[in-house]
Amino acid sequence: QRCEDYEPERVEEAVRTAVALCLEGRSLDLGEGSVLVKPNVLAPRPPEDGVCTHPAVVSAVLAVLREAGATELVVGDSSGGTGVRPDVTDRSLEASGIAEAAASAGARVVAFDREEPVLVPNPRGPGEAPLALSRVAVEAGCLVSLPKLKTHTLTLLTGAVKNLFGTVPGGAKREYHRRNPSVESFSNLLLDIVELLKPVLHVVDAVEAMQGSGPSAGSVRRVGLIVAGTDPVAVDAVLAAVMGVGPAEVPTTRLGAARGLGEADLDRIEVVGVPLSEARVPGFRLPPGARLISHLPPGLTRWAVSLATTRPAFIAGRCTGCGQCVKNCPVDALSLTGGVPELSSEKCIGCFCCHELCPSQAVSIRYRHPLTNLLLRPDRGAPFRSTGAGRRRRRT
Repeated sequence: QRCEDYEPERVEEAVRTAVALCLEGRSLDLGEGSVLVKPNVLAPRPPEDGVCTHPAVVSAVLAVLREAGATELVVGDSSGGTGVRPDVTDRSLEASGIAEAAASAGARVVAFDREEPVLVPNPRGPGEAPLALSRVAVEAGCLVSLPKLKTHTLTLLTGAVKNLFGTVPGGAKREYHRRNPSVESFSNLLLDIVELLKPVLHVVDAVEAMQGSGPSAGSVRRVGLIVAGTDPVAVDAVLAAVMGVGPAEVPTTRLGAARGLGEADLDRIEVVGVPLSEARVPGFRLPPGARLISHLPPGLTRWAVSLATTRPAFIAGRCTGCGQCVKNCPVDALSLTGGVPELSSEKCIGCFCCHELCPSQAVSIRYRHPLTNLLLRPDRGAPFRSTGAGRRRRRT
């Protein structure tokens, strides 16, 4: 549904229309007990930065849920970096305006990090490790997810599937990155959470999206949409198409469809409201390296991988030496030497937690291969130290 700005009445009308269209006259099954509304509350950033779900969207969804019969509304999340600073989620909820929006609607505001997680059996079976999730999320009568449309340096897109990683509280997120160093294993972890929690509705804030080096250091791009759906894989397939990306290029979408968790084929997804041809955003910038391999000739796989591999780079003029990148690295690939971050290339798994959680946006993305940097000139940082490479790398 079209929504060109965050004027509250316009947002509420767009949310109501989008939800009604996707439900096709059906009522939401709110279950018994609380209704958990889970926005994207990544970091303590104001609404205009495009990092968190806009509070106007949160307010509109809460109003719709009240009218649908919800009596106990809860708004909660676990921000990034809470394993290091437990108060990050509280500060994020305040800075984003979401805490105020929730309180105004009579909803209870919860930071998932304030209590111990519960261990839940993995939906893939007893051979897989159990999941440590927020008790609030596990015990809620139903869950409504409110993602923010953004690019992501690891999963290409953060939408309906990726948003639920916020139900993993505190330092458990860091541990899951360590245990799942590949994009495929991490994507399957995200899908495990989706399969377990089974959100009844996804309402995506795509009025303004983040392009480029998302999910926290990209630029804001006006998209003008509210997207709603009950199938998280289908929702992400549509979001990918809006960005100009094939759904199969998004690992969580491709693997989610393979696991039978939703539909990824755009020809089999009924898009109502704004036609997809009109919703697509031309020139939507993706993270560096996001699609390089798919555009190279067949037979060059190993060389392509060497060209497309990206690593964090640290912008000297912005870095304050706070050490948050070091503390949040799940594989201890970073250290501070004289107040300057130093990266071990051998240890780095390319999860980009440092990029995502840097409070100064001092971490950029750089190709490991100098030829790729020269030809494509990605958003990259100033000189940084790499102990694995055995030399100091510089901008090219």
